Amino acid sequence: MRVLEVPNVKLRELILSDAEDRYQWCLDKEVIKHLNMPSTYPPFSKKETEE
Repeated sequence: MRVLEVPNVKLRELILSDAEDRYQWCLDKEVIKHLNMPSTYPPFSKKETEE
């Protein structure tokens, strides 16, 4: 078993734009999924979400 040398990485603090980027990416993924299979699109209204 080979041991990999891992450099000391300093993680920066997560900021709001990071979360927004991640959310946007998730959204894009859902939209693309919808374009491929419209029937699997996530519900939008609160009523649909509860079902």
